[in-house]
Formats: sequence, C-alpha cells, structure tokens
Amino acid sequence: MAIGDLVPWRSSRTFGEPLTTSDGVTVVPVTRTIHGSDDGDALGVFVIRGDEVVWSPVVDADRVALIGVVTGLVAATLGCIAVVRRPPWPDLRRQ
Repeated sequence: MAIGDLVPWRSSRTFGEPLTTSDGVTVVPVTRTIHGSDDGDALGVFVIRGDEVVWSPVVDADRVALIGVVTGLVAATLGCIAVVRRPPWPDLRRQ
C-alpha cells in the first residue's frame, strides 16, 4: 500500500511536478491544499543540487506587513494611554 492510497488527495497537488533546469538543478514546488481542493497556498520549494537538498520557504509579504502595522498600532495605543494617564509635562494646577 502506497502513501498516496492513504490520503484522500493526490500527492501531486501537495508536491508539484519536479522541474529540471539547464544547470541540472531540480526544483520541486510544495503547496498546502485543503481537503483535496485545487486551490492552495504556496509553501516553498525543494531545490536539489546533486546530493544537497535545500528548502526555500515562500515569504508572504502581506502577512509581514500586517504584523508590522498591528505592532505599530499597539505601540501607538499604549503610548497614548500612558500620556493620558500621566502627562509628561509639569502639573501647573494650584495646590
């Protein structure tokens, strides 16, 4: 029994067809599919040069940008709360 018989989706959807370049380098794309659907998210590629195999992940620029924006908003909110609770300027009220 092969592994392909145990999973409900074809393995070619998860691991793409190997591509060989003119340099002799083989590239195998890897995607993540959900319940055997045709659409999926690219995860990266395996690059095979001779006996060496290297995994190159795909960087999702939108996710990195979202993390940066959310971090900035949280920092700005905490800074505003700190200034409202105890302002950095001197207290000029009469005692």
